[in-house]
Amino acid sequence: MEEREPTPNPAGARGPEIATEILPVPSRHLPPQVWRSSADIQSAREFRLRTRLDFEWMAAQLLDAAEAHEGDRALDIATGNGFIARQLALRTGASGSVTGVDESSEAVDRARLGAQAGGLAARTEWRVAAADDLPFEDGGFDIVVCGAANLHRLPAAGFLREAYRVLKPGGRLAAVDELKSPVGPLWLWIAAVRGYDRLLRRTPQQPGEQFYLAEEVVGMLNDAGFAGAIVRGLQPRNRRGRAFSLIKAVK
Repeated sequence: MEEREPTPNPAGARGPEIATEILPVPSRHLPPQVWRSSADIQSAREFRLRTRLDFEWMAAQLLDAAEAHEGDRALDIATGNGFIARQLALRTGASGSVTGVDESSEAVDRARLGAQAGGLAARTEWRVAAADDLPFEDGGFDIVVCGAANLHRLPAAGFLREAYRVLKPGGRLAAVDELKSPVGPLWLWIAAVRGYDRLLRRTPQQPGEQFYLAEEVVGMLNDAGFAGAIVRGLQPRNRRGRAFSLIKAVK
């Protein structure tokens, strides 16, 4: 990821912060026994192939950014198999609660079974819903997370507006996804690689996917009403011109 000059921030003003710190990446997966189901193992393998990052390490970065505390009420968007939601439930404790939301009823069923198998059924709730049309009251959650690199598959601006709405004042949003890097001198090479990948169908981009620049994400966060935003790179830019990044904002 290319370093940028810091955005001027007049005294007393609260503006976006875009950081470029690159964190160390583990060399391999943790042993299979850390996973609760075969679906988790498969998801971790697919994530590793796509991003070259360890899924559990990514989840730890996301949850640390969310700053989950005992008793917090948390919401996991695009929950998938529910791995992130289950880890949140461990952090929020018996006095907290976690709701996992996904548009897929099959994913919600798998997540519910995973929570039951992990002894977390009493701390978790599962709903079928769209990320940009959440069936929850205003200001009902302390934390909203979106893991497993799903931001580019969601109606991002609508999701961020809904996340702001359902968060309490001072509530935290944390997400991870691949973000585009600004066009630079390597843009011809990157374009050629993208064409090569599409030709061989190695990394097809699905209809409706939209990868964003860090500045675009910060702009959408500001438009949604968030007072502060941080985007931090978790790896260098890859050959497709994207870098896996952590996004955090506070209401």
